[in-house]
Amino acid sequence: MSKLVQAFPQVRLAIYGIASATLAGLVIAGVVTEGQSSNILNYVGLGLGALATLLAGLNVSKPPVADQSTASGGANGFELVLTGAGGGGGGSIPGVNDVISQGIQQVQAAITPSVDQIRAQLEQQLGRRTEG
Repeated sequence: MSKLVQAFPQVRLAIYGIASATLAGLVIAGVVTEGQSSNILNYVGLGLGALATLLAGLNVSKPPVADQSTASGGANGFELVLTGAGGGGGGSIPGVNDVISQGIQQVQAAITPSVDQIRAQLEQQLGRRTEG
């Protein structure tokens, strides 16, 4: 983190203090009215807020880039690769990807009714078809 970012709260407080004291002196001297002083302090606050947002944006750590090596095929465009628990990065467990793919296909078939099934259900609900 840069030194400016670390010291920004103190710098911001100092700028507010200097601006307030200067404007108070100018109001007492009759150079600036109270309304103008209030507007100037609002602009100083907006400027410091924008600077704080800019500094925060510049110092946020970037998210890690997703590893694209696992996105290669499969039922939904992804292939699941499981590794052994050895920590040495052992190979994928044989057959697991096939079992998972079959399970996904079975679930999709179970929750995706055909057009004929949907039509039959609608006709039953509308009373146009009798069971028989």
